[in-house]
Amino acid sequence: MQSVGSRLRDARETRGLSLEDVAQITKISRVHLEAIENDNFQLLPAPVFARGFVRSYGAAVGLSANELVRALPSSLDVLESGSGRGRGNNLAYLGARKRRAEGLIGKSSQALLVLVAISMFLAAWWMMGANQSGKDPSRAAGSSRPNIERQGPADSRSFSDATTPFDRR
Repeated sequence: MQSVGSRLRDARETRGLSLEDVAQITKISRVHLEAIENDNFQLLPAPVFARGFVRSYGAAVGLSANELVRALPSSLDVLESGSGRGRGNNLAYLGARKRRAEGLIGKSSQALLVLVAISMFLAAWWMMGANQSGKDPSRAAGSSRPNIERQGPADSRSFSDATTPFDRR
C-alpha cells in the first residue's frame, strides 16, 4: 500500500501540477508540501496542521481528503500526545514564532517612539508660538478674561427685605 505522501505526489504529477502550483492553490508553503510528500510529518508545526495540510493537498489534486487523513500514520497521534516532536518541541516552529513576536514588539516600539517625537515637536511648537507673541503659554490664545473677584453682598439686608423693580413703595 502506498503512503499518503506518495499518493499525493502521484496525483499531483498525474494532473501535471508542480509543487509551486499546489502551493499557490492551497496556500501551503512548498517546504511543508515537500515534507508531506516525503512522509516527514515531524517537520510540520503540529499534527493538526498535518491533517489540515493533507486535506487541502488532497482536495487540490482530486483525492478524497477524509480517506487520506484516515491513512495518515498513527505516529501523528504520538506526536500530538506530547511524547514526540510535537508543536511545543519543534525548534523551527518556536524560532519562527519568536521572530514574529520580536518583529511585532519592534514595530510597536518604533510606532510609540514616533508618536512621542511628534508630541514633543507639537508641544515645543506651541510653546515657541506663545512665547513669540508675548503671551503666557499657559493661556489659550484669545482668552483674556478680566480678573473678577467675588465680593460679599452689597448691604446687610436679608432676602426678605430686598426690593425688586416691581415693588411700589
